Amino acid sequence: MIIFTYLIFNLWARVFLAPDSHCIKIDFTAKKGTEGIILSFIYKGKEYLVMRRPNFYPEREWRDSIFWYSRDKWDGGDLRLTAVRGYEKEEVFIPERNIAIRDFGVKGEREELPPTPSSLPLPNKEGDIYAWRMVGYDPQNTGFYPFSLYPPVEFKWLYNWSNFWAPMYSGCAAYGMLFVPDRTNYLLAFDLETGRLIWRRETTSNTMTCALCVGDSILFVGCVIGFNPDYDTTFYALNPHNGELKWGKALRTVEFSPIAVDSFVYVPTFGRSRIFCFKLSGDSLWAFPTHIDAFSPVWWDGKLYHTGGDGNRVLYARNGISGDSIWTFTAPDEIWGSTITKNKVFFSVETPLRDTLYALDAQTGALILKVNLPRWAPQLTTFEDKLFVSYGYKTNDTILTYVQSLSLSGSLIWEKVLRPVKIDGGGSAYPLITKGGILWVVNTDKLYILDGNSSLLIEEKELPPTNTWEACWFFPIAYKGYIIGAHRDFIYVYKTDTIVANNGDTINFYTYQNSGDIFFFLFLPGEEKVSLELFDLSGRFLCSVYKGLLLKGRHLLSFNPGRLPSGVYFCLLKTSKVKKAVKIPWIRERRKK
Repeated sequence: MIIFTYLIFNLWARVFLAPDSHCIKIDFTAKKGTEGIILSFIYKGKEYLVMRRPNFYPEREWRDSIFWYSRDKWDGGDLRLTAVRGYEKEEVFIPERNIAIRDFGVKGEREELPPTPSSLPLPNKEGDIYAWRMVGYDPQNTGFYPFSLYPPVEFKWLYNWSNFWAPMYSGCAAYGMLFVPDRTNYLLAFDLETGRLIWRRETTSNTMTCALCVGDSILFVGCVIGFNPDYDTTFYALNPHNGELKWGKALRTVEFSPIAVDSFVYVPTFGRSRIFCFKLSGDSLWAFPTHIDAFSPVWWDGKLYHTGGDGNRVLYARNGISGDSIWTFTAPDEIWGSTITKNKVFFSVETPLRDTLYALDAQTGALILKVNLPRWAPQLTTFEDKLFVSYGYKTNDTILTYVQSLSLSGSLIWEKVLRPVKIDGGGSAYPLITKGGILWVVNTDKLYILDGNSSLLIEEKELPPTNTWEACWFFPIAYKGYIIGAHRDFIYVYKTDTIVANNGDTINFYTYQNSGDIFFFLFLPGEEKVSLELFDLSGRFLCSVYKGLLLKGRHLLSFNPGRLPSGVYFCLLKTSKVKKAVKIPWIRERRKK
């Protein structure tokens, strides 16, 4: 039986706060094992959900902040902060001593924006913690998808879109749906399991980007300049369940993905070249010129980091609430792919032959690291203490896909060269890494699944033939058990496999062949007695691969089949919680004469 402990704490500033006039910052500390927090507002006997924030590192003590714009009158209202723990979703209220609340106040809007449609229906505040946008975003800005997805993968469906600008296109997934642009000026919502079209919405011009606000159920969509660039809506806030408009803005082109953080959405624009901050109600908070295309910004510790300046060579750090400048850094050339981890901002600077990796102190902007990269690396992904980059490289006869793992000091850990099946079948897109250290890389030829620690190729899936070598930069993305990839000709969806024990624990187990050995990858949520046994197709026991005690975490076990003939076998995994057989297609390598 679950016991609930209730604690409601009063907000000291609530007496004089008027609607939409103040911003509240809530600093909190939660114990290990906290899977997320829920912020709610108690007013006149009713509880209103303000936001939900998932925790991507439940194994650590969680210290973080929430920013919220008040939408309701605070007189007589209280805030409630709830920590969610365990598979039964036990709600434990965070003690008041672990919470600090500060009223930032709000300055006036920085500039008058063009006329826009008025707000329509109120937001549905039920969120989806698994929701994810292109070039993944989380409060630490590491870019990795903070949920477990493991091979083997199963093909689900494919959609042909034939988009010339597809490498620039973005998208996102939530509520069991995939949101992507169409070949003209439409946005589509598909059922992720079946590929069935749920709704289709026309926009003023070609849709370019998508983003999600999880807590308020808002789908943000950016597109290029409309028929009337000063008055046509180019930034939409939609209801993701039916595509209906909530509010919109005339911002000219929104080419790179906006990000939604707590009560705000930050929107980079092209043409007018500004970075905008809106409240989720659609009200403008501030806007600043950036002088050129502004790539997708990142957020960390109450600060917004975005690019701009002459030739997009300047990285800005701003107060995320007031928009005030904190520091700027000017690079020698165009900046790409910002990400933040360990209090450092990492980004690459494009040069004619190769890129340079930079790292700055996130608080002061001081230069910490400057290292040459072997190729152009437009996107960076970080996980734990590693950086990952992938890029296409054209040789005399084909286009290769390079994947690299770097330390946070810029030194090379490993490098993988993936040769395509056909000429011009390589290239590369954004490297996605999921919880557990599994790296997903796509080009126009294949979907590759790698072990992020060892670089071992776990699995590869050959994609249908295509006439292009350009994979979409902002794919693949992940959502629950789905991996979604794309390039100029089509979007495709795969589903991953996991084993769920009786008590809800997820035990991941899969096998792959590499260099004459069979490897067994196993993730355990706790210490377990494990048995791995090998059988043939008739069910005859062949041998014991492993038997013994394994600790919590990731395990990579290898087995040499020796003279075992090529064929299909089964490996039976047994623990105290699960029992599952996994098929192993084994191809015996021929001896070289």
